[in-house]
Amino acid sequence: MGATRWVAAALAAALVAGCGDDGGGEAEPTTTAAAAATEEAKPVRVAVIMASLGNDFYIAQKAGVEEEAAKLPGAEVEVSAGRAQGSTDDVVGLIENAITKQVDAIAVNGSDTKPLLPALRKVLDADIPLVLFDAPADELTDQLAAYIGTDNQAGGEAGGAWLKEQLPEGGKVGVVLCVAGHPVTTARYEGFKAGAGTGFDFVADADAGCDPEKGRKAMEDMITRHSDLDAVFSTSDSQSVGMIKALEAANQDPLFVSFDAQPAIVKDIQAGTVIDASVAWSAREIGADAVKAAVAAARDEAVEAKTLVPVTVVSADNAADWKG
Repeated sequence: MGATRWVAAALAAALVAGCGDDGGGEAEPTTTAAAAATEEAKPVRVAVIMASLGNDFYIAQKAGVEEEAAKLPGAEVEVSAGRAQGSTDDVVGLIENAITKQVDAIAVNGSDTKPLLPALRKVLDADIPLVLFDAPADELTDQLAAYIGTDNQAGGEAGGAWLKEQLPEGGKVGVVLCVAGHPVTTARYEGFKAGAGTGFDFVADADAGCDPEKGRKAMEDMITRHSDLDAVFSTSDSQSVGMIKALEAANQDPLFVSFDAQPAIVKDIQAGTVIDASVAWSAREIGADAVKAAVAAARDEAVEAKTLVPVTVVSADNAADWKG
């Protein structure tokens, strides 16, 4: 199974005397209030389960989970992940293990929730609050404690609108997909076309399965057939890494819009290389909101049923400030 890491929030606070200009007069009431809040927090155990830690976006989500968990008194949070994206059996095993441990809440990002539905229903049957993040399950919407995610359609539209601003006259576009037919891929692609509007001719598309080497090959084949592309759209930064290499080798520089704003891609945008923009939302914020919702649900506190993290188009204008 995937690696497991425990993050436990401290259950006691130490009093530290201050020596500021005011002589530390307000330090004691503030610390006492914090200690009281800690004592009142119901101890809970929460399992956070992810499809994998195979890309920077998932790693950032895990970091967001851990950072937020450290701020939640009385919450013991276990973060675990499958060995690779698409390792359904791993994720199912982790979910079933969490049920067996009788944790107080479970938060899951399973990448593709369709094959996980039987396991997710077991969580609900065990009366354990279930939070999904990043990857929704429409079939379970009314039964979830919360969903934390993004609007992939809106993200695609933002990317298409950005391209339209750069090329108001339109042009020829080639598209490389990450897992053709996947709901996320479809939403991003359809949103991108809608945002770009009329004037753009989508002349070719290919499936690279989020793989850098497949992305490179797909891009090579595409520019061989269409050497006059004005723009390129990739639905995942993971494959864009290979696409950049193909374009650089061919000495071609169409406007390049990608998705996820992973650190390596953001660096390339800052450096002014082939890639020009990447649509994103804060992976850390998604992870933080997910564990916050799971802990609240475990404590029978009110939880927002659906939270969507806002979209950002990362380009040369704001890449230096993007934290991911």
